Amino acid sequence: MYEEVARHAYYAAFHAAQALIFERIGKVSKTHTGTHSLFNSVARSEPALNLEIRSFLKISYDYKTVADYETGASGASEID
Repeated sequence: MYEEVARHAYYAAFHAAQALIFERIGKVSKTHTGTHSLFNSVARSEPALNLEIRSFLKISYDYKTVADYETGASGASEID
């Protein structure tokens, strides 16, 4: 269940970031790295997006990556 929550949380943030990028600068990035980079550029000028909100995309990506690719000795993903 935790893996699914991590994936869905990340993709919700990812798509919200893509929407903000498109709304503000009219660009679309299809890669995770490109979206993260453009989001960071756009978010710096958004007063409503404090540091905690701006860092959520990166943090949730890290959890998604763990859920997708890293397994522990028991075969279950390790998310702390």
